[in-house]
Amino acid sequence: MEPEDSSVEHDSGHLLIYRRTRFGSKPPIVVEASADTRAALAELLSQYDLLLDPTLPESKRLFPTAYPNDPELEVGYQVLGISELTELKSEKISTFRNSIDKEELTEDEAEAWMIVLNDLRLVLGTKLDVGEDDDPSLMTTPEHHLYQSLSVVVGMIVTALAG
Repeated sequence: MEPEDSSVEHDSGHLLIYRRTRFGSKPPIVVEASADTRAALAELLSQYDLLLDPTLPESKRLFPTAYPNDPELEVGYQVLGISELTELKSEKISTFRNSIDKEELTEDEAEAWMIVLNDLRLVLGTKLDVGEDDDPSLMTTPEHHLYQSLSVVVGMIVTALAG
Protein backbone atom coordinates (compact mmCIF):
# COMPACT_ATOMS: atom_id res chain seq x y z
CA MET A 1 0.00 0.00 0.00
CA GLU A 2 1.31 3.42 -0.89
CA PRO A 3 0.86 6.02 1.87
CA GLU A 4 -0.51 8.65 -0.52
CA ASP A 5 -3.29 6.20 -1.44
CA SER A 6 -5.02 6.38 1.93
CA SER A 7 -6.50 9.11 4.06
CA VAL A 8 -6.35 7.05 7.24
CA GLU A 9 -3.50 4.72 7.95
CA HIS A 10 -2.65 2.90 11.18
CA ASP A 11 -0.54 -0.16 11.77
CA SER A 12 -1.57 -2.79 14.29
CA GLY A 13 0.67 -5.77 13.58
CA HIS A 14 -0.86 -7.64 10.68
CA LEU A 15 -4.03 -5.59 10.42
CA LEU A 16 -4.66 -2.28 8.70
CA ILE A 17 -8.07 -0.66 8.29
CA TYR A 18 -8.50 2.62 6.43
CA ARG A 19 -10.55 4.45 3.83
CA ARG A 20 -9.00 5.06 0.42
CA THR A 21 -8.82 8.60 -0.84
CA ARG A 22 -11.06 8.91 -3.84
CA PHE A 23 -13.09 11.73 -5.36
CA GLY A 24 -16.80 11.31 -5.93
CA SER A 25 -18.75 8.72 -3.99
CA LYS A 26 -17.60 7.68 -0.54
CA PRO A 27 -14.89 5.05 -0.99
CA PRO A 28 -15.05 1.67 0.75
CA ILE A 29 -13.20 0.86 3.92
CA VAL A 30 -10.16 -1.28 3.17
CA VAL A 31 -9.06 -4.19 5.38
CA GLU A 32 -5.52 -5.41 4.89
CA ALA A 33 -5.00 -8.51 7.00
CA SER A 34 -3.07 -11.74 6.79
CA ALA A 35 -4.86 -15.08 6.72
CA ASP A 36 -3.63 -15.69 10.29
CA THR A 37 -5.10 -12.41 11.48
CA ARG A 38 -8.43 -13.15 9.84
CA ALA A 39 -8.40 -16.61 11.46
CA ALA A 40 -7.70 -15.00 14.86
CA LEU A 41 -10.62 -12.61 14.31
CA ALA A 42 -12.86 -15.55 13.42
CA GLU A 43 -11.77 -17.30 16.64
CA LEU A 44 -12.60 -14.19 18.67
CA LEU A 45 -15.95 -14.06 16.92
CA SER A 46 -16.75 -17.65 17.94
CA GLN A 47 -16.17 -16.63 21.57
CA TYR A 48 -18.46 -13.63 21.18
CA ASP A 49 -21.42 -15.94 20.47
CA LEU A 50 -21.00 -17.35 23.97
CA LEU A 51 -21.16 -13.88 25.53
CA LEU A 52 -24.69 -13.06 24.38
CA ASP A 53 -26.03 -14.33 27.68
CA PRO A 54 -26.94 -11.29 29.81
CA THR A 55 -26.71 -13.37 32.99
CA LEU A 56 -22.95 -13.87 32.63
CA PRO A 57 -20.93 -11.54 34.88
CA GLU A 58 -18.43 -10.79 32.09
CA SER A 59 -21.30 -9.69 29.83
CA LYS A 60 -22.55 -6.98 32.20
CA ARG A 61 -21.00 -4.21 30.04
CA LEU A 62 -22.88 -5.54 26.99
CA PHE A 63 -26.22 -5.48 28.81
CA PRO A 64 -26.01 -2.57 31.24
CA THR A 65 -28.66 -1.67 33.76
CA ALA A 66 -30.90 0.95 32.19
CA TYR A 67 -32.84 2.09 35.26
CA PRO A 68 -30.75 1.56 38.41
CA ASN A 69 -33.09 3.69 40.53
CA ASP A 70 -36.38 2.25 39.26
CA PRO A 71 -36.71 -1.52 39.66
CA GLU A 72 -40.08 -1.62 37.88
CA LEU A 73 -38.76 0.10 34.76
CA GLU A 74 -35.64 -2.06 34.90
CA VAL A 75 -37.71 -5.25 34.83
CA GLY A 76 -39.54 -3.97 31.75
CA TYR A 77 -36.25 -3.12 30.10
CA GLN A 78 -34.82 -6.53 30.92
CA VAL A 79 -37.87 -8.23 29.38
CA LEU A 80 -38.11 -6.11 26.22
CA GLY A 81 -34.84 -4.25 25.74
CA ILE A 82 -32.43 -7.10 26.35
CA SER A 83 -34.04 -9.34 23.71
CA GLU A 84 -33.87 -6.50 21.15
CA LEU A 85 -30.27 -5.78 22.07
CA THR A 86 -29.36 -9.47 21.82
CA GLU A 87 -31.04 -9.67 18.40
CA LEU A 88 -29.15 -6.59 17.20
CA LYS A 89 -25.86 -8.00 18.44
CA SER A 90 -26.63 -11.31 16.69
CA GLU A 91 -27.21 -9.43 13.43
CA LYS A 92 -23.86 -7.64 13.85
CA ILE A 93 -22.14 -10.98 14.48
CA SER A 94 -23.66 -12.36 11.28
CA THR A 95 -22.55 -9.32 9.28
CA PHE A 96 -19.03 -9.57 10.73
CA ARG A 97 -18.87 -13.31 10.02
CA ASN A 98 -20.04 -12.80 6.41
CA SER A 99 -17.47 -10.08 5.78
CA ILE A 100 -14.44 -11.46 7.61
CA ASP A 101 -12.63 -12.40 4.40
CA LYS A 102 -13.51 -9.26 2.48
CA GLU A 103 -10.83 -6.77 1.51
CA GLU A 104 -13.30 -3.90 1.29
CA LEU A 105 -16.13 -3.22 3.72
CA THR A 106 -19.33 -1.26 3.31
CA GLU A 107 -20.28 1.25 6.01
CA ASP A 108 -22.68 -1.30 7.55
CA GLU A 109 -20.04 -4.03 7.59
CA ALA A 110 -17.44 -1.71 9.14
CA GLU A 111 -19.99 -0.65 11.77
CA ALA A 112 -20.63 -4.32 12.58
CA TRP A 113 -16.89 -4.93 12.94
CA MET A 114 -16.63 -1.91 15.23
CA ILE A 115 -19.53 -2.99 17.45
CA VAL A 116 -18.47 -6.63 17.74
CA LEU A 117 -14.80 -5.89 18.38
CA ASN A 118 -15.66 -3.15 20.87
CA ASP A 119 -18.01 -5.52 22.69
CA LEU A 120 -15.20 -8.08 22.90
CA ARG A 121 -12.92 -5.33 24.20
CA LEU A 122 -15.49 -4.37 26.84
CA VAL A 123 -15.92 -7.98 28.00
CA LEU A 124 -12.18 -8.52 28.16
CA GLY A 125 -11.72 -5.22 30.00
CA THR A 126 -14.36 -6.29 32.52
CA LYS A 127 -12.65 -9.65 33.06
CA LEU A 128 -9.29 -7.90 33.51
CA ASP A 129 -10.84 -5.15 35.67
CA VAL A 130 -9.29 -2.51 33.42
CA GLY A 131 -10.05 1.03 34.53
CA GLU A 132 -9.78 4.39 32.82
CA ASP A 133 -6.84 5.42 34.99
CA ASP A 134 -4.85 2.18 34.56
CA ASP A 135 -1.28 2.60 33.37
CA PRO A 136 -0.93 0.83 29.97
CA SER A 137 2.75 0.10 30.69
CA LEU A 138 1.64 -2.19 33.54
CA MET A 139 -0.62 -4.23 31.24
CA THR A 140 1.83 -6.99 30.36
CA THR A 141 -0.21 -10.20 30.14
CA PRO A 142 -1.31 -11.62 26.77
CA GLU A 143 -4.90 -10.75 27.70
CA HIS A 144 -3.90 -7.14 28.33
CA HIS A 145 -2.11 -7.04 24.97
CA LEU A 146 -5.25 -8.37 23.29
CA TYR A 147 -7.30 -5.70 25.06
CA GLN A 148 -4.93 -2.99 23.84
CA SER A 149 -4.91 -4.43 20.30
CA LEU A 150 -8.71 -4.48 20.19
CA SER A 151 -8.69 -0.84 21.33
CA VAL A 152 -6.36 0.08 18.46
CA VAL A 153 -8.42 -1.83 15.89
CA VAL A 154 -11.68 -0.26 17.09
CA GLY A 155 -9.97 3.12 16.85
CA MET A 156 -8.91 2.40 13.26
CA ILE A 157 -12.48 1.52 12.33
CA VAL A 158 -13.90 4.61 14.01
CA THR A 159 -11.39 6.79 12.13
CA ALA A 160 -12.14 5.05 8.82
CA LEU A 161 -15.91 5.45 9.33
CA ALA A 162 -15.44 9.14 10.11
CA GLY A 163 -13.34 9.65 6.95
